[in-house]
Amino acid sequence: MSVLDDREILPLRLIARRLPPSARTGRHPHPSVVFRWCKSGLRARSGERVFLEHARAGGGTVSSLEAVRRFFERLEDGERAAVPEAAPRATAAELAETSRALVAAGLKKRGG
Repeated sequence: MSVLDDREILPLRLIARRLPPSARTGRHPHPSVVFRWCKSGLRARSGERVFLEHARAGGGTVSSLEAVRRFFERLEDGERAAVPEAAPRATAAELAETSRALVAAGLKKRGG
């Protein structure tokens, strides 16, 4: 699907204004950030590089909010697929037994 097939095509500066503000800074992303998503993309946890669909029009770069939605969905899909299952945590009894074995082997000081 091409970004030009979407209903509302906007310059990147207007797309940046329509994105939600950062939780950390409270500010909308700078248009250069949206431009980097187009040119460099973002790497998902799966290692795949995901790019924001865009087009050159009227001397500028344009995209759409639908393309931004698809961009983030592709990033999420890659992250979900690449997240490993959590390793089981050791119980307190297992940790104590390991500590005792290290002390007995002389690899750890008692109480340390």
